[in-house]
Amino acid sequence: MKTDDIARALRNRTSPAATLARWQSIRPAARLSTIRNRNPASITLAARRAYAMQHDNGSPELSAPNSAAPFLWFDGTSSPEILHAYPGRDFLRYRGWFTDDDQSETIEAYAVILADFPHLIFEAIRESVSDGIRIDLSTASTIDYSEAESDYDASEARRDAARDAIRSADSTAEREAESEREHQARAQAEQELEEARADLAAIRADFRNLCHELREICSGPMPTIYPAAADAIRAQVRALISRRSETLDTIAEHKQALS
Repeated sequence: MKTDDIARALRNRTSPAATLARWQSIRPAARLSTIRNRNPASITLAARRAYAMQHDNGSPELSAPNSAAPFLWFDGTSSPEILHAYPGRDFLRYRGWFTDDDQSETIEAYAVILADFPHLIFEAIRESVSDGIRIDLSTASTIDYSEAESDYDASEARRDAARDAIRSADSTAEREAESEREHQARAQAEQELEEARADLAAIRADFRNLCHELREICSGPMPTIYPAAADAIRAQVRALISRRSETLDTIAEHKQALS
C-alpha cells in the first residue's frame, strides 16, 4: 500500500465531514456530557460544542497534505485508532535516548499497527515529556502472516515485524534526541550570553556611579587626605575590574560555542 493511499485514507477520516459524522453518531446524553466535561461552565454551549468537535475526543493529527514525509500524531497509545503499540524497551536494552543532561526525558522507538491498516506496521517515536507518539506513514511494512496458523502465530508475526520496525526507528530516535540536546545546549548558551551581557552593563553602571560619588565626595587629592576612604574605593575598583574580566571571558566562551 502506497504512502499516499494511507495518508489519503487517514485524511478522509479526519476531514470536517468525518469529524461531524463521528460527533453526530454519539448518543445525545454522552455528547452533552462530553461538552460539559471538557470546558468551563462560563463558556457558551455553542462554543463548547465547537471545541469538542475540534478536539474530536483526542483524534489524531495528520501532517499537511503536501508534506514530503507524512506523519500521524497521537496524544498517547490508548486511542482506539491504535490497534497495537510496541515500545522499544521490549526489544532493546534501554528505554530510549536522553534528550537532556539530567537524563529525565527520552525519545523512544516504537512500532505501531493502526486499526485502519491491520496488515501494516509503522515506525514511530514517542516523547516522554509529552507522552505523544509520532508515526511515520512512509515506513509502512506488510506483516507476514503467511505461516500463521493460529492466533499465537499471528501474534508472533506481529512481534517479528515490530522488532524490525523498532530497530529502524531507533536510529531516528537517536538522531532526534541528539538534535534536541544540541538545541537545549544552544538555548542555554544564548540565555547565559544574554545574562552575561546584562552583568557587563551593570558593571559599567557601577563604574559610572562610583566615579560620580568620587566627584561628589572630593575634588582634591583624596588619597593623601583620606587614606582609608581611598583604600576602600581602590578595593571596589579592583572588584569591578575582576568582575568585568570574568564577564568578558564568559561572553567570549558563549560566543565561541554559538559560532
